[in-house]
Amino acid sequence: MTSTKPEVVLPSDAAELQTLLKTASPELRIAIKGKLRRLEGLATLSFERVAVIGASLSAGFGGLQISTALDGAITGEHQNINLASVFFFKSPNENGRNQIDQAIEQNATVIFALDILFWYVYINAGLDSRMSSLERGLKTLERASVPLILGDIPDMRTGQPWMLPPEVIPPPEHLAKLNARLHEWARARLNVHLVPLAAWSEALVSGGTLVVEPGKPPVPAKSLVHIDGLHPNPKGVRYMLMRLDPSLEIAFPETNKAALAF
Repeated sequence: MTSTKPEVVLPSDAAELQTLLKTASPELRIAIKGKLRRLEGLATLSFERVAVIGASLSAGFGGLQISTALDGAITGEHQNINLASVFFFKSPNENGRNQIDQAIEQNATVIFALDILFWYVYINAGLDSRMSSLERGLKTLERASVPLILGDIPDMRTGQPWMLPPEVIPPPEHLAKLNARLHEWARARLNVHLVPLAAWSEALVSGGTLVVEPGKPPVPAKSLVHIDGLHPNPKGVRYMLMRLDPSLEIAFPETNKAALAF
């Protein structure tokens, strides 16, 4: 793990940190929760048994499983527990419960769930139904007590209709409210680290570019995505995890800096 930013100076009192957490920006929230984890003795990530749960992104539909990418990046001895499924979309509630239960039963020390909430809200329904479905997903995730690396909900209107029917895509105003609820839920849970997939997907939606390698020219965001316009290709998966790496160091500040090497 390689830090790219200086440590933020924060109060040492837990009550002050909790108050600050309510109004902080998402980026500052990561540092505040990191400080709170220090105070609670929860600031170390163990990669001894790494469970990956979720849908087709995590299962590697675009060409690279999250579990495989993590296996190549974790430097110490570890066990991979790959529970993600490309068929998650067929029954999100049942599959979500089964996956989280299996991760718990197999004594996972950290759970990566980058896309598990996607199919709870990408449904042919209105906002109220989407919100109710999201709440069911969050209730399921509450079963986990170990660190949960959880993705928020990106805008994937770039998905090809043959892969992602237009009628299931939430409009931007729905996604904003759903993600606001998700951020509220995650804010007070010290075991949850929220990955801002929504922010990271903005360049894809706008047709923009991204700097994938420092010192090299930016590349079109669409070059990191599979032909279906929905799933990241292997280059996209690596880019996503490289962006995640520094934030994990801030979020869990007592983790060995050499634990991950992307």
